[in-house]
Amino acid sequence: LRNVYAPSERKVRLKAPWLKFPALNVQIYADSMFAKVPSVAKEKGAGVFTNGKGFDAVYPFHAKSDYPDTLMKFIQDFGVPKTLVTDGASEMQKGRGLETVNEYRIHLKHTVPCSPWQNLAEGAVREIKRSTRRLIRDNNAPRRLWSYAAKWAAALRRLTALDIPELDGRTPMEHVTGSTPNITPYIMFDWFQPVYYHEPVAGFPHQKRAMGKLIGAADDCTDELAWVTLPSSGRPITRKSVWAIPPHK
Repeated sequence: LRNVYAPSERKVRLKAPWLKFPALNVQIYADSMFAKVPSVAKEKGAGVFTNGKGFDAVYPFHAKSDYPDTLMKFIQDFGVPKTLVTDGASEMQKGRGLETVNEYRIHLKHTVPCSPWQNLAEGAVREIKRSTRRLIRDNNAPRRLWSYAAKWAAALRRLTALDIPELDGRTPMEHVTGSTPNITPYIMFDWFQPVYYHEPVAGFPHQKRAMGKLIGAADDCTDELAWVTLPSSGRPITRKSVWAIPPHK
């Protein structure tokens, strides 16, 4: 018990980690998707989180054991869900996954064995895979960029007002978080669009810019308007100063 009238000999710490992030009064479903081709960052799969109504999030991982890290990333990005529904996978029900659920006071549920339709993340995985294949095919992009395409497809889905009566004309993001999302990074450019980006190391008299392909929004950057571009080296880089290439170029 904390006595506010008695002096303290040491610093009082708040042992309530679930209060550090917003609370989401929704039921979130979690599942994993895997790819036959490793991504450009050697990722072999991704954790998928959804509410079953368009609020989808994708976090690529290198192995199934990285699932707890994807759950923590979801909590940091959006908040602590009230309930988390998973299948019987051990990485989701035991070990660090269970520790994270208990630490943030999340009610963990699992589906009945041999009943995959009870996990609405199965449908989200199907839609994300379909959209990812379409992005890669329509843009003639390398298959190893599937991780960036999947994250882009999931973001467009949660930021677009879908024809679902429960959303009442709002985006899935606003329906879950209660705030109007910023869609600017996703409407200024198309995925895999050729762009110019600022390259300060270019020597005189060259222009301080280079050409690449835009492959995603830089979610972990300090600037709201920053993107991930793919230069000729094939190694993704983050840039804030990005310009579209005029059609006549």
